[in-house]
Amino acid sequence: MKVDICFISIKYREKAMHNHKKGLKWLMKILMLFAFCPSGLQAKKLVIATFPVPEFIVQTNKGIEGFFYELVHNTIKRSGEDIAIKFLPPQRVIQGFTEGEIDAFFPAIENLIPKENFFYLDLSYPKKDYIFGLASKGKVPSTINGLKGRNVGLTIGYPYSDELVKSKNINFVSVHSDEAGIEMLQKSRIDYFVATPNSIYRYIAKDKDLSYDIDSPIIEQKSLLYCKKNVSGKKICSTLKKYMEEVKKSMNWSEANIVKKLLNRYSK
Repeated sequence: MKVDICFISIKYREKAMHNHKKGLKWLMKILMLFAFCPSGLQAKKLVIATFPVPEFIVQTNKGIEGFFYELVHNTIKRSGEDIAIKFLPPQRVIQGFTEGEIDAFFPAIENLIPKENFFYLDLSYPKKDYIFGLASKGKVPSTINGLKGRNVGLTIGYPYSDELVKSKNINFVSVHSDEAGIEMLQKSRIDYFVATPNSIYRYIAKDKDLSYDIDSPIIEQKSLLYCKKNVSGKKICSTLKKYMEEVKKSMNWSEANIVKKLLNRYSK
């Protein structure tokens, strides 16, 4: 009788194990459905991408820092929405935005991409290009016409305006970085250098001979945050728009204050 009971017990356990495994298979199928269903059983995380911009978006040992990053990060935090910020190389940002992996990116220059194709927000800090020269060599020009007949440094890969790069009778000299352009200027290897001041405030703060007309940029363009013209993009832009102005006020955000902070940082 004991053998019969043991046999029945074993068969019962085998049947129970079979049912258990069958149940696990169904559970796995349900979990896979949640993981891979494209229509939204699992909500897609909203992603904003950005890329290196001197002083404004910088990767450090502590993480991402800089004026633009802090503005967007603080706005997301204020909104309470689950929106990720990814720090990527510029080409990777454009690729991800085009392929749908990224829903929004910043900063974008208004005249390089047609605004009507996207939702967008103004970051309230324009990109301004100036002509830099040495005061000891005379007055620095404040217009493109003033560069004619001169050797003018331009940084490789920087998005200069067509008005400048297509100008005739200017001898353009390519440099690998803004810092290299300023150093060439200081050594009189070029007559002028065209750049936005962001990456060279350390030179502006300490070199009294370095000169530019702060009231006369040769080109001025808005810095924007671009969102895709779809449901995800609309949600990001509408969310950030709702909270960004109050964040700007709390950060005392203005072009004049940011320039003052940068000059103070490097004048010590």
